[in-house]
Amino acid sequence: MISLELQKTVSYDELMSLGSDARVEVFNGEIREMLPVGGTHAYGSASFVENVAPFVRSQRLGLVYGDGLTFLMLKPGETPHGLRDSYVPDAAFICASSIPRDWDRAKPFPYSPTLAVEIMSPDDKGEDIDLKVQRYLELVPSQYSFDGYNLYNSRLKREFVSIISTLTGY
Repeated sequence: MISLELQKTVSYDELMSLGSDARVEVFNGEIREMLPVGGTHAYGSASFVENVAPFVRSQRLGLVYGDGLTFLMLKPGETPHGLRDSYVPDAAFICASSIPRDWDRAKPFPYSPTLAVEIMSPDDKGEDIDLKVQRYLELVPSQYSFDGYNLYNSRLKREFVSIISTLTGY
């Protein structure tokens, strides 16, 4: 006997009806409110943008965003009828070649970022971050990695995409 498991999704209109000030993500078809962050978390996000954005701009490589931009996590060509996941990474880079010409910057980015920075907070569940990383890599497979560290205890946490390798192609 074959069992078909229906994947839960949220409609684009449902997500957008929450308003632009709503701090939410869609995680496995469920809308989740994002908790407020502390100074260490905010500093990590700001540091990424502060250090990476000048290089990205000078080389015209794409766009760098701090916390706040919603990524609909669609595959190219997909339409946002049912969203399984929609994330708001703490910082992100979008390669210029990945930016649709018709993207309205007042709206969420339709795809995954080229590079997502997820800063672990004390309340984050490791399993949830692992699933997010898996979903990011599913949509933007990468051959580069660097070691990510937890800001709260400096312990090696997981592999991510190398910023310099990704931006320069080396």
